[in-house]
Amino acid sequence: MSSPTAKNSVRLQDIADALKLSVSTVSRALVGHPAINEETRDAVQRAAVMMGYTSKRPGKRKRSVPTRTIGVLLSVNELHNRFMTMVLENIHHDMMELRYHVMVLIDPMNSANDAAHLSTFRPIIDEYIEGMILLSATTDSFMVQELQRLGVPVVCSVRSVDDSKVDVVESDNIYGGAEIMRHLYELGHRRIAYLGHVTPGNVRREIALKSAMARAGLAMRPAAFLHVADAAPATVSAARRQLCSGNAATRPTAVVVSDDVLALTLLRELHEAG
Repeated sequence: MSSPTAKNSVRLQDIADALKLSVSTVSRALVGHPAINEETRDAVQRAAVMMGYTSKRPGKRKRSVPTRTIGVLLSVNELHNRFMTMVLENIHHDMMELRYHVMVLIDPMNSANDAAHLSTFRPIIDEYIEGMILLSATTDSFMVQELQRLGVPVVCSVRSVDDSKVDVVESDNIYGGAEIMRHLYELGHRRIAYLGHVTPGNVRREIALKSAMARAGLAMRPAAFLHVADAAPATVSAARRQLCSGNAATRPTAVVVSDDVLALTLLRELHEAG
């Protein structure tokens, strides 16, 4: 499906032709009419974003003065993460000092449905948002690419990205991984394990941890470096059993965990297991 050029304005008819639907179906799908099934609605909204369609609603306000409003997109999956809420709180305070308003948008990110989600947010983005801060999004997310195409300034926070065209605020994961190892070594730990999610930042931290262990001459058991998809109790319980397998002479005396939520879940599992 091709994207429009700067000189071409995408019409409802163009979307209808691309999807082999009627114009009326496309129009109703874009406004979420209940008569249109979910599959068709998502396909239309995704096509609208991919093709660069912009709704021309009657009476649409043209932004004549700056709104001084910054959007912050937070994944619904991060609402329980205290670190993320602290980041959001500090963004709010800093923006207030600069006399900017903050509009928080809560939605899943980095999924196959990003295009449909962005289509839903387009009226807000077009009329109010002067820039977007994406918490926990990466540059392979459709959201980042499409916001850039629309000319919206984007900053990614927390997660590592490799695209130099995107401004990023993140931790120094290489330095952090090495410092974690140094701290544990000074405390006397020689059998160190790792438990984490696979993200660019976590991968860098894990590599730094392994490099520091190798320099210190410490053995690294592959079974002691575990990757998990989520922090669900069942997932972490299985990881805990694997980490604690074997005898006292081979079990790790310290575990490096990729994030607070996963660490707290592991601590709870270890406590309940005695």
